[in-house]
Amino acid sequence: MGTTRQLHDWLSWLIKVRILVITFLLGLELVIRHFSPTAVSITYFLSLIVFWYTLSILYAILRSLGLDEPLQAYVQITLDLVLVTGVVYVTGGLDSHFLSLYPLTIIVASILLTRRGAFLVAASGFILFAALLEGAYFGVVRPLGMQPIELRTLQAYISINLFAFLAVAYLASHLAQSLRETGVELQDKRGELADLQVFNENIIRSMGGGLLTSDLQGRILLMNPAAEAITGRRFRDVNGLPLAKVLPDFPPPQPVPRREI
Repeated sequence: MGTTRQLHDWLSWLIKVRILVITFLLGLELVIRHFSPTAVSITYFLSLIVFWYTLSILYAILRSLGLDEPLQAYVQITLDLVLVTGVVYVTGGLDSHFLSLYPLTIIVASILLTRRGAFLVAASGFILFAALLEGAYFGVVRPLGMQPIELRTLQAYISINLFAFLAVAYLASHLAQSLRETGVELQDKRGELADLQVFNENIIRSMGGGLLTSDLQGRILLMNPAAEAITGRRFRDVNGLPLAKVLPDFPPPQPVPRREI
């Protein structure tokens, strides 16, 4: 898990992306039902989508209130898992087109949460998915649109998804952790560079001799206070101007190796 500021930004991003994904799911399901009609009523699916939209609005309100953001992250991911399971259930279980929402949720958890949190989300998603399939197979829940399947095949599907969920959690959390560490190192280097820049500026400003620098095109880049006193020009007035325009007698002609002006 990153810093509080990073988590705040990620939660804002997640709310926006979630709304886009929900809208995409709604459009995709309507297109699929148009070309492949199903006996399962779309009412269940629409109810879940409306509820998901409502939760997204609630998440935005809670984020603006500045409540405990790590807790918000865990709550959002947990409810996303439950709603993903609901969407998979009402769109055919194993035959659902939205099984990829589980790995997507795990990837998001790897970004927002710690590595342990990512594995916890993967295990929770697997438990929900396995409970859905086992419940539909043994008649505990009504198998909406799910085709009959042999027990051995069902167990194979469950085992494959367990491996897939854990593999996604491992790879995504490893990558997220590497990116966090790289970000921290980059932040440290940026701080060191800023300190070095301030130190150099103090040295330059404290010099008794005048110092003026320019780029390869002769545009003025730097002028210390001593140089301002010598030339009678303020750096803010000549910054970026051609050196020849500010000091027409400089540089000296080629035959003269050194010259003071």
